[in-house]
Amino acid sequence: MTENSASEKENFFPNAGIFRRAVAFFIDHLILLVTFLFVFNNYFDFFLYKIIFSSRQFALLVTIIILIVELYFVLFEWLWRGKTPGKFLMGIFVVKEGEKDLDFYSLLVRNLLRCTYFIPPFFVLPDLISVIVSKRNKRLGDLFAGTVCVIKIRAKSEDISEA
Repeated sequence: MTENSASEKENFFPNAGIFRRAVAFFIDHLILLVTFLFVFNNYFDFFLYKIIFSSRQFALLVTIIILIVELYFVLFEWLWRGKTPGKFLMGIFVVKEGEKDLDFYSLLVRNLLRCTYFIPPFFVLPDLISVIVSKRNKRLGDLFAGTVCVIKIRAKSEDISEA
């Protein structure tokens, strides 16, 4: 089997289950949190000292955070061929359904629905329900983009230990 065909990948690799996806999600968001704390440390100290955010400053901060989160997922999945650091560590990656290669547009569509994570009554609930009830454990973004998250299987030659 060659690694060039997306349909071969999709049919050969099993779906990534909810546990692997949840741990990858946690790892990626932990990386983002540490990044935000490092980058915005002085910014937050300044506003905590003043105690009050102006509505413009708060809106700007939320917009910047959403853009960084979107860029993190889209760019990592595009440059790392369907993986983010969390997905890489959990041995999972994203592929396009059918015979098409994963493209930037699909990754953008797939990740745009992450904006709902910032809406207080929803957070990740719609995606969690979608992963649980869908046949291939798909998030809403996967359904719209025609992608699926799968488990990377190592070749048997990688499993052979030296005697």
